[in-house]
Formats: sequence, structure tokens, C-alpha cells
Amino acid sequence: MNPLPSWLDGRAHSEAWYNEEEASRVVEHAMRPRWETLVGLIRERGCRRVCEVGVDQGLNAEHILSACWRELDCMVLVDKCKYAEFDRRVLHEPWPAVYLEMLSTEAAAMYPPDYFDLVFIDAWHDYRDVREDIDAWLPTVADSGVLAGHDWNLPETGVREAVLETMELGVIHIAEDPASGGRKWVWWADVGPIYL
Repeated sequence: MNPLPSWLDGRAHSEAWYNEEEASRVVEHAMRPRWETLVGLIRERGCRRVCEVGVDQGLNAEHILSACWRELDCMVLVDKCKYAEFDRRVLHEPWPAVYLEMLSTEAAAMYPPDYFDLVFIDAWHDYRDVREDIDAWLPTVADSGVLAGHDWNLPETGVREAVLETMELGVIHIAEDPASGGRKWVWWADVGPIYL
């Protein structure tokens, strides 16, 4: 497992909604906007191929690409609906971005195993859909890569349960995202042979 990135101060997380086993696997990091967390991971890990699933209006992609476009070979952006705001934010720039207007699971099937260094999942948030996205995209993440997502802490969604269940043996890192008013948290985990 990779050591904690130097730009994060990890500490054990012990929210009341974790059982003891879950709390021992969750490490909380300093609050920062999700795109800063992802830019930090991209740079710390030397990621060249990145995918964002569920791009909405492109705010996250815009921040990541404006900070890292010279470092990336490509950033694949997947959403079943394309918004005009997304075009204005992302597609007019000379960035290495590819937009796929399709379902997440269909897009994942287009990529070979171990293709991406980082996949960020922020599409549907119910348990079944999050689990399907994780199951579809996890094989596309390289052994030394990162699987990440958003909306970890919303109890009415199935994000936390799907992540803990899928990544059952590893450490899950979380960080509060102030860009969403502190209501939504980013999560990420190292991917290795244990998960595939």
C-alpha cells in the first residue's frame, strides 16, 4: 500500500455512524475542495490517465484540467447527459479531455484492465448504482492506482456502504469538501491485486 501523500495529515476517523471495524479502516484528512484533493493525488502519484464518472456541469473537471492538463495524457469524462455549461467550462480549451455521453457501465467496458491511474466516481448515489459503477470501473484502475468518489458521508445514499463493501480489506481515505458546503465528502482508496 502506498504511504499517505505528504500533503495530507491522516488521522483515524471515528464518526458515530461507523462500527468499530469500519472506523479502524477509515482515515480522515484535512478539509479541501474535491478538486484540490484530486489534483494532489494526481501529482503525488504521477497519474497520467484519469477518468471522472458523472461530470454534471464540469466544475470539477475544469479545476483538475486547468491545474494538470500538461501532466495528463488524457482525462476521460463520462456522463449520460451533457450540459451547455460543461461545453463552456471544458470542451473549448485545448485540454487532453475526451467526453463520453453514455452510461457509466457502457463507458467502462470500452477500456482495458489497468488503463487508468485514477478513476473518480460521482454519478448516481444509491447503493445499487454506486456498486455497479465501482464493479465496472475497478478493473480499469492500475494496480498502483486510485479509485475515488464523492458523497461519502450522506447517510441517505448508498455510497459509504458500497465503498466499504467493495474495498473490504483496504484503508479508505476521506476528506470533507467545503465546495459542497461541507455536506459531501470525497473518498479514495489505493487499488492493488487484493481487489481484482
